[in-house]
Amino acid sequence: MKKIIILAIVVGIILSFSGCGLFDNEAPSITFTDGQSIEVEVGTVFDVNNYVSFSDNKAEEPVLSVDNQPDTDKIGAYSVSISVTDEADNVSTEILEVAIVDTTAPVIELEGDIQMHIDFKSSYDEQAATVSDNYDVCDLIIEGEVNSDIMGSYTITYLAEDNSGNKTIVERTVLVSDLSGPVITIEGESAIHLPLGKAYEGILPIAVDEVDGEVTVEVSSHVNHLVAGTYTIVYIAEDQAGNRTELEREVVIDPLVATTDTGIVTTLYGIRTFLHDTLTAGAEVEYDIEVTNNSGRTITIPFMYLYDNGMDIMTYFERTSIYGEFETLEAGMTKRIQFEEDYTGSFNDIFDAKGITFNYNFGDGVTGFPYRFDFCITDCL
Repeated sequence: MKKIIILAIVVGIILSFSGCGLFDNEAPSITFTDGQSIEVEVGTVFDVNNYVSFSDNKAEEPVLSVDNQPDTDKIGAYSVSISVTDEADNVSTEILEVAIVDTTAPVIELEGDIQMHIDFKSSYDEQAATVSDNYDVCDLIIEGEVNSDIMGSYTITYLAEDNSGNKTIVERTVLVSDLSGPVITIEGESAIHLPLGKAYEGILPIAVDEVDGEVTVEVSSHVNHLVAGTYTIVYIAEDQAGNRTELEREVVIDPLVATTDTGIVTTLYGIRTFLHDTLTAGAEVEYDIEVTNNSGRTITIPFMYLYDNGMDIMTYFERTSIYGEFETLEAGMTKRIQFEEDYTGSFNDIFDAKGITFNYNFGDGVTGFPYRFDFCITDCL
């Protein structure tokens, strides 16, 4: 009887200690935050603490262990074993199904602007694009065409899809419109020379636009042919789209050029050549010829004429000689004649320059009297 009483007392004491928490037979609890089946993006970091929580009736910090840690650099499925052990070695184990997946779409980067403008009837050069993906190597598909012969808006589509079915589409807008101004065409050189006093009579140029056809040309400047200098004529044309074209022509009004040759007639036959590099075709030239008869008697001058040296006389002057004007000259008298011609331009064979040659022939064997020859462009002073 005494043994039974002692045994009852021992059992009571054990139960009493167990009720006070001295003995722990309860395992920790595991709770899944997002369920026991989750997806983790490939290439990211897997941390089990983000998906489970645990608690214990006694231990403040149970020990967590993970078996079969997933490789997040590869797509695949993993059964991850999660165990939690408390201080009394009570263990709880659960399985977390982890799928490493790729849900990130490829990235397409356009070269050039997402909205492009090209000129009417010009060529469209594809600017291309690059594609990258977080996991796969993807092909880039480009769709769409641009007809630059028809103005309007066109769409070029860029498509990329990875092996997981993630798809990216980027669109580029190409606008075909009139971006070029009219083309202005002028006759002759872009820079011309005119002698002083000769008015500029240039023909108004033509301007043609690719879309609008022929358009109006305006002139914004003025040439004063009475004042030597350099002038700029600006031709302006604008199409209906507002594209503006300007073309310049330089007009140089050359200053007065004059050459005077004086001397004494020493031979009956003479040739005088006058060079002027500023001579241009169409220039108005003037000749003043003056002879003073101091021989003491009447003299006869058979002929005097001018020609462009080295060229056929009749090619450039209708009046190459001045017969009749210098037939006779009384003693003590001075005779002066003037006439104008249009210079057509040639090369002096002897002096390798532009020039006029004056030939004279004095009759009667008389020499020793003075002469004067003035060669001018436009006006002789």
